[in-house]
Amino acid sequence: METGREIQKQVEFLYQAAARQLYNMALYTVGDREAAEEITIHAFTGAFRKCSDKTNVDLFKEQSIKLIYRHGRKLQRSPDRRCTAPETAGQISAGKKEFIQMLSGLSFDERYILLLFCWHGFSVRQIAKAIGRPVFLTRRHFESAIHKAVNYRTSCVD
Repeated sequence: METGREIQKQVEFLYQAAARQLYNMALYTVGDREAAEEITIHAFTGAFRKCSDKTNVDLFKEQSIKLIYRHGRKLQRSPDRRCTAPETAGQISAGKKEFIQMLSGLSFDERYILLLFCWHGFSVRQIAKAIGRPVFLTRRHFESAIHKAVNYRTSCVD
């Protein structure tokens, strides 16, 4: 049986390795800092419980990504909350601001799929596995997200 100190070390290790990345996934998907914190905590604790190898950061992230998606979808369906891309207030670069504005034109699924593709380098098949959706449906959301992103970029250039 693990001691409290061993568990604390495992939590600290995984927190250092994954917490910021998981929070950013949640934030850029739901657009609300408070909701992103709630989702990240839920995903982190859930993945920690499910993950058999606490030293395998990739396995931990994989579990967390699934849980962020599930909890975010649940939140998105809530009638009192609407998920959008994060607000662009504050000191951020023009490129980041443009990226955030482009994300706001996407659905929840499209945003999450595009972020997994861009930030994590996932293939469509890996994304489908991570979010528990059929490949054909994931591919449809992915293609729609890419199409919207290109159209957004084109409209900014014109």
